[in-house]
Amino acid sequence: MNIYFIVFLFLGYLIGSIPFGYIFGKINHLDIRQFGSGNIGATNISRQFGIKGFLIVGILDFLKSYLFCLLIFSLPQINLIEKLILSLLPIFGHIFSLFLNFKGGKGVSCTYGLLAAIFGWKFILIWLVIWILILFISRLMSLTNLIMAISFPIFFWIKFHSFVSIVIGTVLTLIIFIAHQENIKKLIKGKENKI
Repeated sequence: MNIYFIVFLFLGYLIGSIPFGYIFGKINHLDIRQFGSGNIGATNISRQFGIKGFLIVGILDFLKSYLFCLLIFSLPQINLIEKLILSLLPIFGHIFSLFLNFKGGKGVSCTYGLLAAIFGWKFILIWLVIWILILFISRLMSLTNLIMAISFPIFFWIKFHSFVSIVIGTVLTLIIFIAHQENIKKLIKGKENKI
């Protein structure tokens, strides 16, 4: 077993587990879990602290995944399959934070960090334009995230042309869907809040 893989497996999860939304709320004398959706992500932060809070938390969550992925993809000691697996760990840690009894955010900002690191800024900018258009039309953040998540396996295939990449893309899609399971129930019932 590759010792580098084992080390970064734990490191990726720990980095992802850092609950920036919770920390930001506490600095501002608020437990964000007690407000709005109870989520520690940037969207729920914005409901209490506006665009400033959204940007601060969103960027920090983005960076913990983006910088970690840049690091592991620069290491020759780790093969591509291991790198793809490791890239999921900050997202997994964010959703199931070690520091918040294995609860956390929806993993969207972290996912964008992964995509930017692997596919580059040109891709992520195109991705964000499409995301904004869908959000503008639907006015449903959760539905927009779910629609975009469905495309992950396709983009991973286009980038890496391997069965493993399709599996990783599919796992990433499933992680996002699992994190949004309460939103999915509300969408089905027509009770999801619009923005």
